[in-house]
Amino acid sequence: MSDIEIVVVKTVNQWLQCQQVRSSAFLGTEPYHEEFDDNDLEMVTHILALSGEDPVACMRLRCIQSDTIHWGRLAILPNMPGKDRVKTLLSITSFVEAYSSSMKFKRIIGEVSDERLMSFWRKRGFTLTGGSPVVFGKREYWPFEKYPNYAQLS
Repeated sequence: MSDIEIVVVKTVNQWLQCQQVRSSAFLGTEPYHEEFDDNDLEMVTHILALSGEDPVACMRLRCIQSDTIHWGRLAILPNMPGKDRVKTLLSITSFVEAYSSSMKFKRIIGEVSDERLMSFWRKRGFTLTGGSPVVFGKREYWPFEKYPNYAQLS
């Protein structure tokens, strides 16, 4: 696998690449109407990870309030080998953290359903909110949040 390049989506072609990755990652396990929920174009930034010219991961960021960003729809191609998945996950989340910092969001929110990913997010400073899970398909997604260190400076 070549180096991972992470970009903020600026073209229709890049946006379509995100949709292709999300389809590959989720449509085998989630209904279409839950994965594609009409929230892809309103107050949203899409992030795309490329290996060479090939899309391998994406993430959707939604501005919820002027100071809150929702990290969601993180998708990585399901056939990617484990070592490359981890590299891609670390690359895209590091990029998104820097992006959120540059935009001065004071609160980051999201949901997580997988125990291993809960551990991943905790190591990055996120905590479960204690709120009730959101149910999509047959899975429960537990809300998490983070108040980044830079938010305390303002």
